[in-house]
Amino acid sequence: MARKLKKKSSQSLITEVKQNHSRKRKKDDRFDLPMDCSSKKSDNLLDQHERKSLSTNQPIKWDVSTAVTAEILQDMGVSFLKDDLSLHSCQEPGPTPHCISIAEHKVPPKVARGPAFHSSIDNDSQANTSLNSSFCGVADDFVLFRRSKQEGIFGKDHLSEMSDEIILHILKYLPKSVLARCAQVNKRWKRLAYDESLWKRVDLGKKHLQPGVLGQVIDRGVVIMRLAISEVKLPIFNDFSLELKRHSFHRYSKLQYLDLSMVTIAVEGLNEILLVCKQLRKLSLEHCQVNSDTFCHIGANANLEVLNMTMCKGVTSEGLQAIICGCRRLVSWNLGWAHLSPDCIWSLVHSLPNSITHLNLSGCREKLLNEDIAVLVQRCPRLHSLDISDATLLTSEALNEILKLQHLQHLLVSRCYSIPPAHYLYLKNMSSLKHLEVFGVLTEMAIQSLRLSLPHIEINRQLFSTIARPTTGIHRTSIWGLRVRD
Repeated sequence: MARKLKKKSSQSLITEVKQNHSRKRKKDDRFDLPMDCSSKKSDNLLDQHERKSLSTNQPIKWDVSTAVTAEILQDMGVSFLKDDLSLHSCQEPGPTPHCISIAEHKVPPKVARGPAFHSSIDNDSQANTSLNSSFCGVADDFVLFRRSKQEGIFGKDHLSEMSDEIILHILKYLPKSVLARCAQVNKRWKRLAYDESLWKRVDLGKKHLQPGVLGQVIDRGVVIMRLAISEVKLPIFNDFSLELKRHSFHRYSKLQYLDLSMVTIAVEGLNEILLVCKQLRKLSLEHCQVNSDTFCHIGANANLEVLNMTMCKGVTSEGLQAIICGCRRLVSWNLGWAHLSPDCIWSLVHSLPNSITHLNLSGCREKLLNEDIAVLVQRCPRLHSLDISDATLLTSEALNEILKLQHLQHLLVSRCYSIPPAHYLYLKNMSSLKHLEVFGVLTEMAIQSLRLSLPHIEINRQLFSTIARPTTGIHRTSIWGLRVRD
């Protein structure tokens, strides 16, 4: 009787374990989750208690529980997996050649004698033991190699080993925009990129300059600068105000050749630029607005030789006197179409320095008279080029005065309608004259006749005057014959 009770109790315990295992297995089948090796081995160990004859080396086949219908799986959002040979066979790979001796002496797993719920824990420890034993033959041959850190070819700073002279020779081939970026690398690059030898020539034509940019460029020691058709915003200098510079701070630039033709800038900005320019030799202010301060700043350049003020607005007789008094070495001066008043013309011709050799007074129309030409010839006897075009009140008397100029080479009298065409024949007595412009005065037949009468003079070869202009013809990369680009 006691044996029967023991058998019944053991059978009831096994039945309970099977029921719990089947419930767990049904849950895994519902979600179609693959089972790991530990769960496989725990199932094998439970089957050992039931069948007593299943070996661990035999392959295990898994099957899908049909207890769950397709409708339930569809509601759950899952479905049956398709058959795959890799999932049906879970046979462990055979032992490697290095592990043959260890695999032969492998001890078979022992059957747990305790309660059935300890079997999964024992099986996990057996799985770890078998996993460690499978790598036992590889451990002797496995070597962890760490490469030594080597300095790359591109990581070395070769410029740090070069002298400043060599680097400056390399940097001179870079454009100014690239030099400004190179100055942001470090302190040494900034010192080299802003070296004065790299900023002698600057071309900022047709640019839009933000406040303070032009002042930074001027401070780098620029000698030749072109700003034609550019737009410059105020202020020019960010660190000091105009009043501070004017009264207490002497800050002079090295600019000698400055082209501001048709630049878009306020008169205050123009004065701020000219305030720091004391060494100018050639200056162009074509189509700029000027005032009394502008003339004072121009007059401060004692070495000024060429001045272009074509179509300038705001010209006064006092301003012209300030330039004449300060610039005694002035050689070429262009005042064409500058809207000169009769007072300005009278003050100009009576005070011009005798150093003037090229003068443009075109566009005066009814304001330029014969008497003014007579005074001009007396004040400037060494004139080489004279432009008095569009002076409608000039007559043959003015032409007779011009004949006294022994060094005159180029004469422009276009649209001077009051001069009789026959009087141009008297120009054959001027041996120095080489070019004559009489556009809008003579017909084509008269011009051909005049060319036959004056064979040594070229007639109507140049439509526009080039006196004191920084650029002539198609040359846009140079001003007054000097390159503005390296």
